[in-house]
Amino acid sequence: MEVRDSFILGLPGETRQSMQASLDLAKSMDVDLFQVNLLTPYPGTAVFNYAVENNLLIHRNWSEYGQDKVLMNLPTITAEELYAFEKHCYRAFFMRPIVWFRQLKRVVSLRQIRDLFAAFCMLILGAVMFKPPQWECWKKWKEEDFQDLTLDTPTRLRLTHELRQGDAFS
Repeated sequence: MEVRDSFILGLPGETRQSMQASLDLAKSMDVDLFQVNLLTPYPGTAVFNYAVENNLLIHRNWSEYGQDKVLMNLPTITAEELYAFEKHCYRAFFMRPIVWFRQLKRVVSLRQIRDLFAAFCMLILGAVMFKPPQWECWKKWKEEDFQDLTLDTPTRLRLTHELRQGDAFS
């Protein structure tokens, strides 16, 4: 069984020390996979309201909302520090021999070898092998389009996917 950990960086009050504590926790838990995302204050959430009320929101360009962009100006840490620590997290976690040994032990397909190679290139060379998704369809939307959406039927459980595809309101 594979055990995964996921952490969010860039919450209000985040510091270099709190981020390091999260990384140390992940390493001490000895999980197989580790993921960090940057906080995304989506409209309609408490963190979005907090960002607006405290004038922390950088912009409302919805096509840039995902887990890979800093979207809040935090008084305790800069965007550059968050990006740098995100890279540091992946290198510090995945460059341990035990992690690579476990991953190689699990290889059963050529796709897994390709994925490990891509991960290695990203960690060591800083080269991204696969283009991240783009949410260009979000540009035409207003903030209100993200709020008060009803989930009244089971078919609407894939709402986020539908929103990102741009067809939820057409």
